[in-house]
Amino acid sequence: MVFIEGDRVVLRSVDCSDIDTLLLWENSTDEPLYGVYDEEYTREDVVQFVENQQRYSLAETEQLRLIICTHSGERLGCIDLTE
Repeated sequence: MVFIEGDRVVLRSVDCSDIDTLLLWENSTDEPLYGVYDEEYTREDVVQFVENQQRYSLAETEQLRLIICTHSGERLGCIDLTE
């Protein structure tokens, strides 16, 4: 699990509590930066993604997604690091 705390935000690994938010972000038509895939993601797609993020390393998945949060836990966005 990745957890980096700064003065203004926290970066943390995705977990199961993020599934609904990630699904909303990935399928958003208002914010195309969050999703670049032409088809909508299903809940099962996002569950599988989160499970893979928790189970495998960056070398294996070639992607590390971190959730950007306030210190109180409010999700602000996410950042992807790719191989």
